[in-house]
Amino acid sequence: MYWYKVYHLYGDLLLLSIFFVLIFVVKRF
Repeated sequence: MYWYKVYHLYGDLLLLSIFFVLIFVVKRF
């Protein structure tokens, strides 16, 4: 159960980072 929570947390962080990178790229162009 602990590993599942850690994996889920990193998954959310990864999605957030990708989301912010997309926003940054869109604002640049």
